[in-house]
Amino acid sequence: MSLQYEVLKRLVKAMNIKKRWTGMSMEELLENRRRENAKNRIPNVKDDDFIISRIEVMGCPVLKLIHKQPADHANLFLIGGGMISAPRPGSIKKALRFAKETGLDLFVPYYPLCTDYPLTRAYEMIHETYRVMLRHYAAECISVLGTSSGGNLALGIVPYINDGHGDTPMPGYIMAISPGTCVDSEAEW
Repeated sequence: MSLQYEVLKRLVKAMNIKKRWTGMSMEELLENRRRENAKNRIPNVKDDDFIISRIEVMGCPVLKLIHKQPADHANLFLIGGGMISAPRPGSIKKALRFAKETGLDLFVPYYPLCTDYPLTRAYEMIHETYRVMLRHYAAECISVLGTSSGGNLALGIVPYINDGHGDTPMPGYIMAISPGTCVDSEAEW
């Protein structure tokens, strides 16, 4: 294991981060996340190399990071958060750095969370965001990157398309980094 991992692991242990949620009922945990998510705002990111804007898909915001120099490839960037936490401003800054380093246009959906919606709603919204992307990019030129629970959503695009959305072509690439999902019962915890 890396030194960075060891330092982070010890820091998490010292701060008792795991214990913060231990002992909470599922409803207490969800209410805690709802309060925190209500405070979270989409950052006003600016960069001279990008046209940064927001669109709405199914009533949810999608942040678009579009290169001023035209790009023919794009990425659907699915940020994790246990499907109960909205993307934090720091995650958006990392997304911008990713767009700069890869030359990809980025679409970052603030998908419906499991705090208030069934998981199927997140898949539906992400699918619709992907369809918006297909208006501007060929399917083989679209990649999907998901981290943590976003990785689970990235992997879920394939079965979602196969389950009644066969008119939607598959994306060119899917990368899921440490995919996880939200749990539905005490037994799953």
